Amino acid sequence: KHRLTIIECGCDINMMIDLAKVADLVTVLFFLEWCMENIKTRKSTIWAVLLQL
Repeated sequence: KHRLTIIECGCDINMMIDLAKVADLVTVLFFLEWCMENIKTRKSTIWAVLLQL
């Protein structure tokens, strides 16, 4: 169900920043997908997590 992708990055700071942005975006999208799957069964847990953000 999960996929692991490894991306090689050079020693360029701009490339490192771009890859960090992509990683952040993927994390947010994964969290939103998880929320949508569990919204009916775990409403209180989801709201507790969102309030901590």
